[in-house]
Amino acid sequence: MASKSDLEAREAQCSSVDDFLALATEALADPPDQDYAKALLQKAEMQCQMPLDYIKVGDAAASGLGDKDYARELYEQAEDMLFEVSEFTAYAHSLASHLGDTDKAREFLEKAAEEASKVEEFLAISKVAQEDLGDEALAKTLLGRVEEKAKSVADYLELARSIQATGEQDTAKAFFKKAARFCEDIPATVDYARQIIALFGDKDWARSVLEEAETDCQFTKQFVELARGYQELLDDEGKVGELMEQAAEFCMSGEEYVELGNGYWELQGDAEKAAEAYEKALGEITDKDALLALAKKAATELNNPTLAKTVYAKAEARMSSASELIRLAQAVVAELKDKDYAAQIYQRAAESLAAPNDLIKLATDIVDQLADKVHAGQVYRKAMERANDFKQLLKLLESVDSKLGDKGFAKEILEKAEQLVEASPDQVEIARHILRVLGDKDLAKRILEQAEESVTSLGELRAVTETVKGFFGDNADWVARIEEKLSKREANQDKYNALQERENQAHTVLDYLRLADAVMSELDDAFYARKLLTSAEQAYREGGYDFALGRELVLAIDRHLKDKDWVQRLLDEAAGRCTTFVCVHDVAQTALALSNKRTGKKLAKTYYKDWEKRLGKADIKGPYDYTKLAKVVARELGDSKWATTLLNKAAKLGGDHLAFAEMGLIASGLGDEEKAAALFQQAVQACQNPTQLIQLIQRLKAGGMDEQPLRELYAGARSRWEGRLARLAWVEGIVELFRDAGWAAQEYDALAQEFASAPEAARFEISRRSHLHQGLW
Repeated sequence: MASKSDLEAREAQCSSVDDFLALATEALADPPDQDYAKALLQKAEMQCQMPLDYIKVGDAAASGLGDKDYARELYEQAEDMLFEVSEFTAYAHSLASHLGDTDKAREFLEKAAEEASKVEEFLAISKVAQEDLGDEALAKTLLGRVEEKAKSVADYLELARSIQATGEQDTAKAFFKKAARFCEDIPATVDYARQIIALFGDKDWARSVLEEAETDCQFTKQFVELARGYQELLDDEGKVGELMEQAAEFCMSGEEYVELGNGYWELQGDAEKAAEAYEKALGEITDKDALLALAKKAATELNNPTLAKTVYAKAEARMSSASELIRLAQAVVAELKDKDYAAQIYQRAAESLAAPNDLIKLATDIVDQLADKVHAGQVYRKAMERANDFKQLLKLLESVDSKLGDKGFAKEILEKAEQLVEASPDQVEIARHILRVLGDKDLAKRILEQAEESVTSLGELRAVTETVKGFFGDNADWVARIEEKLSKREANQDKYNALQERENQAHTVLDYLRLADAVMSELDDAFYARKLLTSAEQAYREGGYDFALGRELVLAIDRHLKDKDWVQRLLDEAAGRCTTFVCVHDVAQTALALSNKRTGKKLAKTYYKDWEKRLGKADIKGPYDYTKLAKVVARELGDSKWATTLLNKAAKLGGDHLAFAEMGLIASGLGDEEKAAALFQQAVQACQNPTQLIQLIQRLKAGGMDEQPLRELYAGARSRWEGRLARLAWVEGIVELFRDAGWAAQEYDALAQEFASAPEAARFEISRRSHLHQGLW
């Protein structure tokens, strides 16, 4: 035992029940210091909060000190706090094992049993009843309650093991037999039989379980699984063969033929039969992973390259991505050891793939798998032709340099990358790649000079300066010039810092546009403005191409940079996304607002022409589609000839009275009064009743047409409708449209005789009085 002084020194570190109990145990080691141990137990008692804490200290007092009175005091404190099943059980164990109070222990054990609900709780209670109380009857009763809680084979397995530990082998078997009802399928049944052998070594019982399961087999997979059980558990090859014959008889689907093939190979080692089954399955297998797994089995296990190629080909037909095709080719090399076939897959993949990143991956894998630099070079070249992104080209460069070491090809890549960038950081990066890969200082110098002119920030200028001084330090004139530029830039650092701070906070299109305006106003720095406008375009795209913002972006680019190509690209893209005339009109009006009016008008005409073509191809269109276009063509482009052509197309589509009215107003606006008059007559003819005629005249009045020709149109329709009520409505329209009581009175007099003895006589009189005698005209 450690000295008391050592224990007392360690006592200061104790802070829990377990700490004090551990130290008390050491104090009781030979030679024991019972007084000091009890003092430690009393300190442990001071830390007790839960029933189990008191029980642990009581157990130590009884077993370590032999002080049952002190132990009883501790147990009594625990008794008042007992609540959980585990607490009642532990208390009963302590009373029986340490105090010998089996009666009271039984009382609390029965309370534990009343509250128990879990299998492990009943097992713990049963153990105390058996080991501490020696009450076999109570233990068995509790085990019966355990069985009530058993809901799976696993529960019964745990129960059987517990019963086995008591030596009751037959009882354990009896309980475990009841677990059979939970074997819902063949795998569960086989596992049940496996546990029977593991627990009891009873292969006859296991066989009977498998035999009973056979009557439930209806599908190939079930027969194969059962056969696997006979092989693994009983090593009965005869029964395996019999079940495989039944599996074949029930086989119908592709999935079942795969199961059958697996059984032939894995259970019987019959490669020929397995291959036949897999071939029958192929017609229905569509999953790519399943096909690759089957091909691997054919190649590596069955040693059947013909079948493997057939499966690989079917898998390839369902693959389209680079990663899938690369995976396939790698499998052919690794599993089939056929590089020629892999090369064919790579070739077909190279022909079908288009994305540069996919082609780069493919070419890299061709070198890694086949060491075929010629074929890889062809694929890399296709990637270069299709790459339209600076970063893609640099990725291609890295791969070409590391895999091919082709400096000429690398130079072509860098030259194309140069054409795609305008920002200084990208140009500096290209220059550094040129120096690293090619060592071409002349080419690098030219690009660095472009980067020098493209800087948009002090940081960018410093990067260019650093690169120039690092690689071209011997060019004194250049170094002096760029250092002078850097000095001037630093002199305006406050302005640039303020603008860059605003740039860091910018998120929306409008944020970047306002900032570009400020840059041009305060610094007249077109390069920085270009960077900001590029960010504005990115925000415009990410925001879903809202052309209300796109219009402002286009006009800002035009105003600050006069970049015709950029402006046209944005307008062309916007027009291409349009699905309504309103959208096309917005784009065209933006074009007409450009500083170069000639260019703007040309673009607007292009967009309107394209919309006309789309109308011509549309399955559903109406006259208004053409009249809207004719109106803007006349007003915005001043092209009366084209507008007239559009009106003719509208007229061919026909329409109602208002459609022809619109056509006539546009023709009149073009100065073609003859055509206008004809269209107005068509509008009158399209009227189905006087109400529509009144609508027509109101529309033409709103369109600015003089009253006299309107009167003539209205008068000309006097006899268009049969029936006195229709003619009465026409007369009422005279007052509503022209406020001409005299003309209306004449027409009322002409109708009076028709209504004199008609049922509508009262209606006629009310109409005449209300329209002629209100004193308004």
